[in-house]
Amino acid sequence: MPLTPTQKKLVAVCSLLVLLSICLLARFYDLTMDPISYNEYGIAYVDEGGYVNNARNKALFGDWKIEEDIWLWNSMYISPIFNYLEYLSFRNFGVSTFSMRLVPALLGIISILVASFFLIRRNWKIGLIYFVLLSVNTMLIIYSRIATLQSLVLFFMLLILGMIIHDKNYSWFIAGALLPCLIFSNLTSIFFIAAV
Repeated sequence: MPLTPTQKKLVAVCSLLVLLSICLLARFYDLTMDPISYNEYGIAYVDEGGYVNNARNKALFGDWKIEEDIWLWNSMYISPIFNYLEYLSFRNFGVSTFSMRLVPALLGIISILVASFFLIRRNWKIGLIYFVLLSVNTMLIIYSRIATLQSLVLFFMLLILGMIIHDKNYSWFIAGALLPCLIFSNLTSIFFIAAV
């Protein structure tokens, strides 16, 4: 017996909710556990502590840079946006591995939802496929579970792509306004701008 249009919509909505649940679980399940091996994805440097050093200092000691950090790598100059987001997480949830990784997990899910939303509004089937592929992409899941700059870069890239897909005057303005944020997330993201 064929499904009615209402039943088809119900099946589609239920499928989306199940997929969203899987997507959320993959990103938020036990954020304190050790990450998987990065060698499969060509990631050589994954020291999260270096990227959140200044945010931790601000949360614990009230200053972005402490005297002992003079000779150390200062990540605040590399990505001020990422450090500030991490600081907000540390201030609200305490300094821990969980609160450090909560930021990339939230950024990952928000960017997927926003980018997929605009494509779904434009073309339901293509947007759904896009959402499915982004939700279960292993590399995106990995970057959503480690507190490195790539999580923020991917966040801004997906937001900018969502704005470009929307293709309205204001969405192009928002995409342009997000470009400096992308650049201040990580300077190497300038290659993404050139590619677009």
